[in-house]
Amino acid sequence: MYAFLNRRGHPCFYVPRYGGICATTLKSSLPGFYWLIGGGGDGQPSYLMALAADEIRRLSLTVAGENIHVSLHRNVAFADYPLTRAKHALVTAFYADGDRQSASLALH
Repeated sequence: MYAFLNRRGHPCFYVPRYGGICATTLKSSLPGFYWLIGGGGDGQPSYLMALAADEIRRLSLTVAGENIHVSLHRNVAFADYPLTRAKHALVTAFYADGDRQSASLALH
């Protein structure tokens, strides 16, 4: 994963063969969490890839009622999960100050 700031100072990341994204604003539905979710097909699983701020200590992901393990290492989060007909996934960020925030992410 390559991470960088665009000309506006917004965080971006790119993962070869998967794609990437730049935040359109510094605000996120989960502070300090910028993600790309979906993909999969042709026998390949879907995925969650994200940049996570230093303050995020752990992430959880629920897709179609199943808890999916999310690895978080050096500010990079990754999870893969079986293809699903679900329309949304729930991601929860657990912060260093004890706060916990969740967001519903649209699956494509």
